[in-house]
Amino acid sequence: MKNGRRRTGAALGLGLGLLLAGCAADGAKVPLAPNGPETAIASAGPETVMKLAAASEAKGDVAGAAALYRRAHDIDPDALGPAVALGRTLAVIGDAQGAADAYGRALRLAPADAEAKRGYANALLALDQPRLAAEEFRELLAQHPGEHRGHNGLGVALDMVGEHEAAQEEYRKGLRLAPGDATLENNLALSLALTGDYDGAARLLAPLVRSPTAAPRTRNNLALVHGLAGRADIAAEILRRDHDEAAIRRTLAQYETLRDATRPARAAAAFRGSAAAD
Repeated sequence: MKNGRRRTGAALGLGLGLLLAGCAADGAKVPLAPNGPETAIASAGPETVMKLAAASEAKGDVAGAAALYRRAHDIDPDALGPAVALGRTLAVIGDAQGAADAYGRALRLAPADAEAKRGYANALLALDQPRLAAEEFRELLAQHPGEHRGHNGLGVALDMVGEHEAAQEEYRKGLRLAPGDATLENNLALSLALTGDYDGAARLLAPLVRSPTAAPRTRNNLALVHGLAGRADIAAEILRRDHDEAAIRRTLAQYETLRDATRPARAAAAFRGSAAAD
């Protein structure tokens, strides 16, 4: 297990980046305790605190849940569950270094735990440490060969270092394990676009965009593909589903900047700043 310390900058503009776990601004502060009866929480055992944390997380109070998971971990530092849950919630709110530290503690307790291993590798991606992340994903896949999300994460890491053909093979391996997985298909499409196969990327993304459950980020990725291909009118039409005209103009300008950039710079803009590969 390697340790990553550098933080990454934000990805450029709308639609730049993989379908990864969503997060708030990097470095978001976690309160010491959520709103509520702090005295009762302070005297509660770890199982009770974990239940309170899970309830907070289910209600969408992820920062509050992280504070409670941290409390549970402090009470019982030898328990795997609180460490993994702390890493997961810190990743969601954008504290990549905190997530890496929490997952690292979990791995010291259970070196082969798949969720902890994947979470730690994803945190390294968010910290702009793709080569270290690739090593972790390879270890994950050696321990858990059926982990399609491990192939996705390894693909992201390889794309970030410019090994796009190898990345595409990882996404395809993942799709053989999980046919139709939207995250893998999105990331494969972005990788194809980075190597100039814009039509292939668009063919992959078009059915996903037509789905009634399609998320804005899927449409953003399709817009990015058309933007990189120089089809600004098509990109703008797609972006109008979710964004106002001022945001669209800014995004199209960013696409033009990326069109003139080197391949490594395009990859950095598309993949850097992402917190997790799930």
